[in-house]
Amino acid sequence: MSSKPKVIAFLRMYDRLYSVFKPILENSDYSILTDCDLSSLDLPSDRVYSVKDYVDEKAFREKGIHEGNSRIDGVMLYLMRGLAGLPYANQFNEAAIGRLGSGVLEGMQVLFRYFYTMEQLVDKFDIRCLITSPTNIARSQAVIQVAKNHGIPTVHLPHGSFADMDNFWPEPSDYFFKADDICLRTFERTQVSSAKPIVTGVPFNVSLVQPDEIAQEKRRLEARQALSLEPSENVIAFAMGGYESLNAALPAAYYLSVHSMQALIKAVHARNLSGKKTTLIIRQHPTMAKHEDAAAVESIARDLGMAEHVRVYGGDKEAVFDASNLFVVSSQKSSVIFDAFARAMPTLCFNIAPKLPHVFVDTELNKYVEVASSLAEIEVSVNRLLDDSARSAELGLRAYNFLRTNRAFTGERATDEIVKNILAISGKQGD
Repeated sequence: MSSKPKVIAFLRMYDRLYSVFKPILENSDYSILTDCDLSSLDLPSDRVYSVKDYVDEKAFREKGIHEGNSRIDGVMLYLMRGLAGLPYANQFNEAAIGRLGSGVLEGMQVLFRYFYTMEQLVDKFDIRCLITSPTNIARSQAVIQVAKNHGIPTVHLPHGSFADMDNFWPEPSDYFFKADDICLRTFERTQVSSAKPIVTGVPFNVSLVQPDEIAQEKRRLEARQALSLEPSENVIAFAMGGYESLNAALPAAYYLSVHSMQALIKAVHARNLSGKKTTLIIRQHPTMAKHEDAAAVESIARDLGMAEHVRVYGGDKEAVFDASNLFVVSSQKSSVIFDAFARAMPTLCFNIAPKLPHVFVDTELNKYVEVASSLAEIEVSVNRLLDDSARSAELGLRAYNFLRTNRAFTGERATDEIVKNILAISGKQGD
């Protein structure tokens, strides 16, 4: 029998998943080993082990492995922006040169650091299960492979509804937890590995907002007042995903997404010239560097001479959704699309890369969104959805009913399902 502490390891977790920690401690004799900062949670200190206390400090440098280092991704994006000749690339050239030498070396060090860290943890703890989110990036793959080498079961716990890129990874976790039946069907269509999918829901499941016109209008007016928007103007919410951020992993998808964003800005500009006041709110992806990426996005509109009616916003997404008439996102694989569905809000997605269908399109969702298949169609779709209120209302309600039928889990029930499955998987290790 092992004398090491019995733990369930959670590495690279988003704070929106933290609700699973307490019930795991309450329903088992396992402790938690993590690189997350759980100081804000009311957890017994004698049952929570911090990774940084058990691994050589050389493996952490200044910020620790949870922060890691995204410079390797940043370097790729900086160089690609310049090569693509995007209109706002120049403002990053100096930073790119500064990052190039250190970034590649640092990125390699981070990868080896994760291997090294996991090996040390396996030596000091009886790890019954490893949970990561996400699993498709190299740093997570490092710890997953070490766990597999030691016979430790691994779980992918999604931090979004569509963890689609993980489906294409040949060596992912042993188990993939899925948000709902929609995600399960998508996974089964695109899966290339032997991972076992389990529908558990996610702890942060979006709440359905009753599509009542009076209640919706009240929320809209309150949100617009908070965001200093006029009550009668048209407001479009555009959600930036990983494809548009500095940490993008797919150059082709990134390139096409940015050009789509340019087309959307031009469509908004044209509406304002025609006397139809319209504001575009571009909400930053949570992983984006607040100031650096905001400057990049703002410069797209500025360099096009169309900055007056474009805002970049990194705050509460609920306020942006409540204030908007139309939701736009480049890819149907973005989890945030369900926030729009939950509000019965009409949604516009892009399918401007027919040779990359797995990046932008989920065929099951085509019936519930408007799809623009070219840059020119973006303006046509924006005008159609903003000017034809009956069409927009019908599309939004159809999406709402689809989500209501396919997403049965509340956040609370999802937490229970996740904890139950993690404990069952951990128990298979035996004593």
